[in-house]
Amino acid sequence: MHLAERGYFLIALTGLLAIIGIWSDDASLQWSWCWPALLLCLGLALEAWLAPRIGLHAELAFEQRLLLGRSTSAVFRLRNDYVRAVTIQYARVLPAAMVGDQTVVKIRVPAGAVVSQRWLVRPARLGPGTFSPLPARLLGRLGFAWWSDRVALQTPFSVAPDALSGSRERLRGDARGEAALAAPGHGSELFQLRAYRPGDPFARIDWKASARARELISREMSADRNLAIVLVIDAGRMSRMAAGQLDRLGLAANIAARFAEQAVRIDDRVGLIAYSDRVLARCAPDRGRLAVRRIRDALERLVTDGAESQPTVAAQALAQTLRSRSLIVWLADFDD
Repeated sequence: MHLAERGYFLIALTGLLAIIGIWSDDASLQWSWCWPALLLCLGLALEAWLAPRIGLHAELAFEQRLLLGRSTSAVFRLRNDYVRAVTIQYARVLPAAMVGDQTVVKIRVPAGAVVSQRWLVRPARLGPGTFSPLPARLLGRLGFAWWSDRVALQTPFSVAPDALSGSRERLRGDARGEAALAAPGHGSELFQLRAYRPGDPFARIDWKASARARELISREMSADRNLAIVLVIDAGRMSRMAAGQLDRLGLAANIAARFAEQAVRIDDRVGLIAYSDRVLARCAPDRGRLAVRRIRDALERLVTDGAESQPTVAAQALAQTLRSRSLIVWLADFDD
């Protein structure tokens, strides 16, 4: 409980009347200070009895999906179910996964009405989270004091990595990359068998097929048109260190998510390995939008691990995952 302006006014009036009563020869003024003091005490008692009966309900609605590092606008709604208007002050306390405006706001909510306010926030950490009850205080019925309260704000949320297009919904309309394309050329996979042509290398002759056909048969290999890419992310203890507006893990997750989107657009296969002293997430290289979704879902669940990073763990996981020549993009600070 904190006194409001009217409460301080009655206290000042009580003190002033007490001083006047002491210095005055008029006996009727000696006890005049009791009236404002009695009014203040009765008013505070009445307000203390009415304060728990006030029902306030709050909710926070985000206008779009929360993407790491990208500011978004939220709508804070406060509903008053009490029979009279209520004046409230509340603090915009954000969870650890977000940064933004955390000022103290004063609003008046009419009886039975809903008041909406804009709230600009910026996600700064991956994964799910929820808002805690907001500290608040209500102005008493007589305006004598502010009464401490908490506004329940049970709004769960989940922060996903940023995207090239700004939204994951763009991935639904592009199915390119889900089927592998083959063409003749120099590669490691068999494209077709054909009759031998003068100048074909002897290493390309399929002797078993030639014996069955009783003529020389050459193997024609498919061209290596698609690249296998594995994104490796260090999620150990040092990944919690700041890197601009985000931490190292958040920065690496945004880079990996955007890289994966670009890779599938040119029909490359892309996968993910996140590690600390063990493998925290693993997605085998694959093509298309489904591969991007798997990587984004794994990144969205990824949190910083408290253990020291062991790059050899990731190297062993790479050796188990890859079966052919691949591009490895390692996102870590090796100076540490």
